[in-house]
Order: sequence, then C-alpha cells, then structure tokens
Amino acid sequence: MLSRPTTLSRLPRIRQLVSLKGLVSVCALTVVVYQLAHNRRFYSALDVELVRLLAAGGLMAVSKWFSAERYRLLVREAGVRMASADLIRLYWQGMFYNQFLPGSVGGDGFKVWQLHRHGGGSLRKLTTLTLLDRVIGLVPLVALLLIAAWARLPQLGISGGLCLLLVLAMYAVFVGGLRWFMGWTVRRQALLHLYSVGVQLTQCLMTVYIVWSLGYTDELGAYLFLFLASSLGTALPITVGGIGIREIVFSAGASYVGIPAEQAMLIGFIVYCLSLLVATPGGFFKS
Repeated sequence: MLSRPTTLSRLPRIRQLVSLKGLVSVCALTVVVYQLAHNRRFYSALDVELVRLLAAGGLMAVSKWFSAERYRLLVREAGVRMASADLIRLYWQGMFYNQFLPGSVGGDGFKVWQLHRHGGGSLRKLTTLTLLDRVIGLVPLVALLLIAAWARLPQLGISGGLCLLLVLAMYAVFVGGLRWFMGWTVRRQALLHLYSVGVQLTQCLMTVYIVWSLGYTDELGAYLFLFLASSLGTALPITVGGIGIREIVFSAGASYVGIPAEQAMLIGFIVYCLSLLVATPGGFFKS
C-alpha cells in the first residue's frame, strides 16, 4: 500500500518529461518543415525510383530482424520462456511504440513488462539486458561513424592509424567489460556482435539504395556519414520517436560534407518514413 502514493507522486514529473520531449519534437519538426517548404529545389528532388526505394525498405526490415534476433539471444539470459516467433512479434510491437513514445527507447519499457508478465523473466535483469541491447547496438555504429569521419572529414585530423586504434580499443573495452561484469566469454558474445554489425551494415546499404533511388550518384560517402551521425542522434531520448532530430542532423551536417541541405533532409525524411512503415505491423499484433 505504501508504494502506490509514491508511484502516483511521480506521475506529474513523468508527464512533464513527456511534455518536454514532445515540445522538442514539435520544435525540431517545425524547423525542418519550414526549411523544406521554402526551398524550391526540395520539390524537384521528389522524383524517386520506386524499385530501389522498395529495396531500401526491404533492407530496413532485414536490419530490424537482426536487432530482434540479438534481443532474443539477450533475453534468454533472463530465463524467459517464450517461443522465438512470440519474441520477434513482441520486438516488432516495441518498434511500433518507439515511433510514438518519447525517445527511441519508449517501447523498451513495454517489451520488458510483457516479457516479465508472460515469459517469467526477472524484471530487474530484463531491464538491464534491454539497456545492454541498446549499448551493444551503439558500438558498431560509433565504430562506423569514426571510420566515416576519417574518410569524409580530413579537417578533424583523424589518421587511419588513430581511427583503427580507437575502434579496436573501444571493442576491447566493451568485450572485456562484458566478460568482467556479465561473465560472458568472447565466443558467447560473438553472435551478439555479429548481429549488431549486421544491423549497421544493412542500414548503410539501405541508405545507399535511398540515395540511388533519388538519382544522387555523387558524394555517397557524405550521405553515409550523415546517416550514421543521425542514427546516433536519434538514439538519444530527447524527442518522440526521434522525429525532427534525424532531419536536423542531415540539414546541419550537409554544409560540413559539401552536399545540398534539401537533398540531405529528404533522405532523412525517407529513412523515417521507411522505419515507420516497417514498424507498422507491430501495431496490429495483440499483446
């Protein structure tokens, strides 16, 4: 009985946080829409090759499947007793809720509760493993972003040797940390990391197909760099579903890599639409 008032007392604070993130989303989206609406060249860029765009959507779905498989392996560590198909379906539901709840982690709470409720896993361990799933996914993203920065932004002064050293050091620290804190051997971690790399590589290939579908044959590396940077930005729980942040990163970063801002923002907008389209089936699954 004592926990109920405490929980209720936190509701105004939670509502304030949700409202703040919603306000950030609206502001960010307003900036993007204003810039696009007042740029005539944006409308001339809307000629899309449908087949390549559909291929990009398929690659987005494949990347999400890699993510779901990685999460399935992780939650088994919590003793969850659910069929693989049910876990994949639950992951897709979480993806759907991520599109509309604050931050890109809004659906994670839903997944944790459902796994605890139906799978019998420990709530605390499921929460830890769900957060760990996010971190494991960020490691190859940061690694690829470092490589892209070395390739596209020589003004940063990142040499090839330094880039390789940073990537290897990051992986060594992370793998060692999992070995130390979780007791997982390198062999036990290998498949998790392979799935994470698969996620990022398929999404990079997705970006390539989006760029090709729009007929942008130049500066492909620049678009990849902006995509990776925007992916890192949307991982921060500061907007609803990452709306606006992705497009702002594309717009602000376009000048640094030497590409038209309206083309960059269009790619960011298409990435969001594809992610929403792929996640939509999760809204029709029953909990």
